[in-house]
Amino acid sequence: MKVSEIPYEHIALDEIRSAIEAIVKKIRAANSADEVLACREEYLKISTRVKTAHTLSYIRYTLNTADPFY
Repeated sequence: MKVSEIPYEHIALDEIRSAIEAIVKKIRAANSADEVLACREEYLKISTRVKTAHTLSYIRYTLNTADPFY
């Protein structure tokens, strides 16, 4: 897949903050290691989504710094 084919997704900070806070609550209420590991997987999915959006916006911005979209 080419960089130009990767869809850009704007990540709302409030959305990410709420999702991470929910994961922290689940971890604190967890009764087993499996529950904590499931929370870790949720966090990793969110983290990957954020890192991908950041990296993609950085790449595209550096290609065209005049584009206000990025």
